[in-house]
Amino acid sequence: MIFYCVTFVLRVYTPLSLGEGLGVRLPLSLGEGLGVRPPLFLLNCGGDAYTDRQGNVWQADDSLLSHSWGQDFAGIHPYQASQRHLGTDINGTDDDPLFQSFRFGRHRLWYDLPVPSDTLLYDIDLYFMEPWHGRDDYSEDADYEGLRIFDVAVNDSLVIDDLDPWAEAGYATPFCRTVTARAKDGRLHISFPEVKVGQAVICAIAVRANHDKGAGSTWPMNVTKQPAGNVWLSLDTDTIARLPKDELPQDSEARPATIYLPQHSQHSQHSQRPQHSQNSQRSQHSHTTTFIITPGLGKEYAMRFRYKNTTGQSVVGRLRLTDAKNVVLIDRPITFPATPDKFKMLSTTTGTQINAGTYILTIEADSLEFKEMELQ
Repeated sequence: MIFYCVTFVLRVYTPLSLGEGLGVRLPLSLGEGLGVRPPLFLLNCGGDAYTDRQGNVWQADDSLLSHSWGQDFAGIHPYQASQRHLGTDINGTDDDPLFQSFRFGRHRLWYDLPVPSDTLLYDIDLYFMEPWHGRDDYSEDADYEGLRIFDVAVNDSLVIDDLDPWAEAGYATPFCRTVTARAKDGRLHISFPEVKVGQAVICAIAVRANHDKGAGSTWPMNVTKQPAGNVWLSLDTDTIARLPKDELPQDSEARPATIYLPQHSQHSQHSQRPQHSQNSQRSQHSHTTTFIITPGLGKEYAMRFRYKNTTGQSVVGRLRLTDAKNVVLIDRPITFPATPDKFKMLSTTTGTQINAGTYILTIEADSLEFKEMELQ
C-alpha cells in the first residue's frame, strides 16, 4: 500500500511504501521488522470491513464506536448520516476502498474507542483526504486552499489545529497525521471541536500502544458486533424512486454564492473605478478596498476573499461592515497570510446574522491586491 503520510508538521510529498524509513510508526506492514506494535484498532471510517494489500484487517465502522447527528433522531439510519462513498480512483495507494468511504461532520461527529488502560500512551494514526474540492479542476492554477479547515481533539485536548486536507495533499490523495494521547475513563474520544470552514472529514483510524508495556495485549480489535456484509456500501446502492420532472419542485440552490468585485481603493498606487464589465477589478497596493454587498436574506454569511499578498509575511488589516444608516456592524482585525505570486482564498464569516439590504464592506490593509469576494 502506498500513501502520503505526515506526522504533525512533517510533510512528505514523495509516496512512501509502508515499512520504509523516516522513523514514522506505520500501522501497516505489521511484523516486517519495524518494531511496530500490534494495533488495538484498525477502523475503516464510514466503510465496511476491508483487508488491505498487506493482509491487515480493517474493521467496519460501527454506531457503537462512532456517533453522528443521525443517532439523535428517530427514523434516521445511524450509518447513513454523515457518510459518503467515492467511486473515483484514489491517488497514491492501491487500497482505494479504505479511502473511498469516509465520514464527514462537525461537532456532532466523534469516535469513542475503548482501550485497556488509562496509564498507557497510545499512538493514533488519523487518515484524511479531500473528497470534493478540486474534483473537476486539473488546471495548474487550481486553488482550493481554505475551503475546508477543522480541528481534531483527543479526549477534549486539541491535537491538530486548522487542518486543510486540500492544502496538505490535493484532491483524492490520502495522508496521515499521527498523534499521541493518554486514555481517559478507558477510552479515546476523537472529536472535531471546531470546524472553521466546511466540514471535517476522516477516512480511517489506527490505534496502538505507545510503549512496550501492554503492547502485546490481547485486547481484541473487534470489540463490537460487526454489521454483516457490505452494510455501508449498500447505503449508496439502494434504489431510489424518481418522480416525473414536472412533479418535482423547482430546482434552485438553497444558499447561492454571490461574487462582488472591489469598487474603489483609497491611497492606492493603481486605483480603479468600477466598470460595468465581467472582468475582475483589482485594487493593487491599496490602503482601503471597498465592496458593496447586497445580501438577500437575514442570516450569518460566509465571506471569502480572493487576494494576493507578496510581502513575504502576514498582513493584518481591518474589516468593517457598515449598513445603509452608517451603523458599524462589524469592526475587527483580519489577517491575510503571505501568498506566492498568485491569488489565494481567505475564508471568514460575518460572525452574526445580518439582514437583507445594502452594506459597505471595507478592508483597510497595505500591500494587498484583491480580485473579488464571495458572499454565501
